[in-house]
Amino acid sequence: MRYSVSGTPLAFVALFLATNLLFGCTPHWSKRPWSEAFVFESPHYSVRTDTSPEVARHAAETMEKALAGYCRILNCPEALPPLRVNAYATGREYEAVARNLGLGRGTSGLYSPQPPAAIHLPWRRTAGVAPEATLRHEGVHQLLDRAFTFAVPESVKDSLPPGKHRLTGVPLWLNEGLASYMEGALESGDGLTADTANLPRLKHLQNLIGNQNCPPLREVVSRQYGEPFTAAHYAVAWGLVYSLRHASDPADHQSRHQRLSRYLEASRNAFFIAPETEFPPSFLPNGHPVADFQHQWHQRLGHKSLAAFERLIAGPEFSLEQWEQDWRQRILKLPVGP
Repeated sequence: MRYSVSGTPLAFVALFLATNLLFGCTPHWSKRPWSEAFVFESPHYSVRTDTSPEVARHAAETMEKALAGYCRILNCPEALPPLRVNAYATGREYEAVARNLGLGRGTSGLYSPQPPAAIHLPWRRTAGVAPEATLRHEGVHQLLDRAFTFAVPESVKDSLPPGKHRLTGVPLWLNEGLASYMEGALESGDGLTADTANLPRLKHLQNLIGNQNCPPLREVVSRQYGEPFTAAHYAVAWGLVYSLRHASDPADHQSRHQRLSRYLEASRNAFFIAPETEFPPSFLPNGHPVADFQHQWHQRLGHKSLAAFERLIAGPEFSLEQWEQDWRQRILKLPVGP
């Protein structure tokens, strides 16, 4: 069903939804088959939900603002593929979808690249997390998968199945770090602002550092897809992105932005310098895909991620360990309250 709620003031819709969620109230939605879900189409997002037309619109508007925030960091391409969101009225519906996608219980939402690629979430607070924060987090994963994957060289496409024509280039720490950074952003005008630190992430990270339980950067930055990524890893990944986006000194602020931008640009190319000559020997020896292709790709990405971090972010002035020591001190100095 295509549903128009253009006659409803957006401020009222947002206030109604925010008030219910703020006070822990989960509205009672009339039972509705998914085949008759409400749909709201915005310029970049298609939201489908069995909750209400107001939720459909609110979720789409939330994601359009989030996208503007993402693109200030990521330099998005002008043309983006369709971006889909499925918001479910009950946790039971969502958990059934999550199980079918191979995930267990306890998640507040997920992005699945399985066709049709979409964000899935229950429209309720989950473990204290508002659905808007989940959307902003999963939206980063969605955008990186849909618009920032590495395209293998044209000359080798015939030697690979279609599912391997585009591969993940953004390393795990940056994928989760950007998502954690954006989840705590606040709406500002037509976009988002992440000028204020995500306090739960900051407090956790400061506790890890203060108690000497913080995972070393070398471990986090080289983490591979498929390896466990713990709450401590998330905290460090958030802290890395936050520190590269914020500094009190203008010159230092500009330098950090440039370093992060160079790293992002390198990751778009999966850290290859010359893909046409570098890709085939490593992944198509004798013209055939290497055994355990996905594992080999993720392993290379982890190694290259660390090398690029040492070269483009820490270096040439500092070793990784020296940069990490300075970073930890900067994190500990950040205020956690008024």
